Amino acid sequence: MMQRFKFKDKVKSSFTGTEKQVFARIYLASTKKKELINAINYIHKKLKILDTNNRSMILDKYVRHK
Repeated sequence: MMQRFKFKDKVKSSFTGTEKQVFARIYLASTKKKELINAINYIHKKLKILDTNNRSMILDKYVRHK
């Protein structure tokens, strides 16, 4: 995992739509597809990135495949 922001860091509006808005890159590997899907789902469930109004800032571009 390569984390770019820390607790209480500010994301400027000029970051929107650019690489600068990315909180982290998380790299996963597995020999079994099911384990990889489970790991992705776990991260998606546990990771919270909130604005000052407690709204999620995570863009939901992830599509779950069965």
